[in-house]
Amino acid sequence: ASAKITKNILFKAFLTVFNDIIEKCLTTHGNLKTDNLVAYMQPLKDLPFDDYTGTNKATETKIVNDIKNALRATLDLAGDVF
Repeated sequence: ASAKITKNILFKAFLTVFNDIIEKCLTTHGNLKTDNLVAYMQPLKDLPFDDYTGTNKATETKIVNDIKNALRATLDLAGDVF
């Protein structure tokens, strides 16, 4: 299933974690090349974006937490991530 980033709640959640994603790519790779960003965000493809419903703060918080947890799973957990 393709993610529905056009949903306002998903867009808002991604904006919430955007700076963290950029910072981690810069720290890890020293640049923001597309390949590095795509590789870092690869685990997000497995999130059930179509299953997220609602437009309230609780839903947004759940999505943000799920995104952060998915990204953490791909990193060396010895370092500080978010």
